[in-house]
Amino acid sequence: MEISISARAETAAEKQIEKSPIEILSYEDIFQSYYDQASEKVTATGHEMCEIEDFSANYYNYETTIQDYTAAVIENAGNPTNLTIAPRSSSADADYILKYNSNAGKNREIYRDFANRGYDDEITPASVFQRDFVCSMFYYGAIKEGDILLETQTILNNIGHVACIYDLDHKSDKGEYIQTIDCVKGGTQFGFLDDNRMVNFQVKILGVRGVTSAQREDVKYFHYKQLGKEYNLWHAGAYDRLNTDINSEDWYCSEMMYAAYKYAGIDMTDAIGEKGGCWPADIYGSHYTYVNTDYSNSAYLGLSIVDKEGSTWTIKVKNNTAEDINIRYNKKMCFYDDAKEWKGLKDVTEESIEAYKSKNIEVEENWFASSVAFSREYYNNGNRMRLVTFADQLDNNTKTLRIGHSLLEWKDDNLVD
Repeated sequence: MEISISARAETAAEKQIEKSPIEILSYEDIFQSYYDQASEKVTATGHEMCEIEDFSANYYNYETTIQDYTAAVIENAGNPTNLTIAPRSSSADADYILKYNSNAGKNREIYRDFANRGYDDEITPASVFQRDFVCSMFYYGAIKEGDILLETQTILNNIGHVACIYDLDHKSDKGEYIQTIDCVKGGTQFGFLDDNRMVNFQVKILGVRGVTSAQREDVKYFHYKQLGKEYNLWHAGAYDRLNTDINSEDWYCSEMMYAAYKYAGIDMTDAIGEKGGCWPADIYGSHYTYVNTDYSNSAYLGLSIVDKEGSTWTIKVKNNTAEDINIRYNKKMCFYDDAKEWKGLKDVTEESIEAYKSKNIEVEENWFASSVAFSREYYNNGNRMRLVTFADQLDNNTKTLRIGHSLLEWKDDNLVD
């Protein structure tokens, strides 16, 4: 079952963006769908399919998509363990999660030591960042501490993820950054928000109607007290758990968010799903929340598949800005690293796209290369830069593709006609 959520526009005084209808699936819905497909194929071969709880829980042990995981379980006669696909590494949480040492997020006592000694008052060392952060493509001025970060596109299709905006200008060896607290597979940990996270995970920042400054501090305090605790979606095999105890030893992300606001005196009872749990989609659908910052207001290009005829892909390229721009793209598919780093591209040409408009661009298949590469010029603090939007895993049947972004120094291209 797909959950389509829409809500009325907020008042102008709240300076929000009207909630647009988005589709975010519940954990139960998406796992049930793939489980049913696998079960049908496994039982048809005379084997016994594992329980859905085992199917769901074991997915996070592998570094793969839900589609490939399902195929591997089918190949393994319904057994979700010891699959012939790469196991998920200890650092498999998203690259915006801050890693303090090899045990961070896995050993709760070690992580709590960082919290208990007042780590938030110190300067975050450069060594804990998995990548550099970039905050120049979006306006972050509307965000407040205690707001809700909502990812509408995650590794598990569009299941959704929520996190707490904890510190808007936390100091680090790399400069100030927006610090978050995330409940992810590796446990409840610090993370950060930047342009790459905004775009790659299609982030919306949700404000909460009527929340006071004191309540925001309570929301932050609640999240802070959970640092180092485990992630647990299937408590006692149940999808519908909704725990609110500040002393709980494990959480899932939207459960923690619901509990934090309840602790602060805001009971989002309308954010409780039909079965009693609270999913990211439910947080978004609550009448308490409104959008104050949206990923679609991005300087990066938007990409979507229109069609494929023969060896020609038609890609819709969207200009998300208020200015007319020139884009550059490779007329033929290229290799992933070449697209990401904008290197070795021999078929680059140029097109113009009006403000907030889209244009259909044709890209030809190219032997074993399977990525498409588009870019545009961008000035960051006076420096001429290239914003690259690239994609692979194009599927014309489902109209899906995996999109990535990179910010590079500008180097001239040898354009072709």
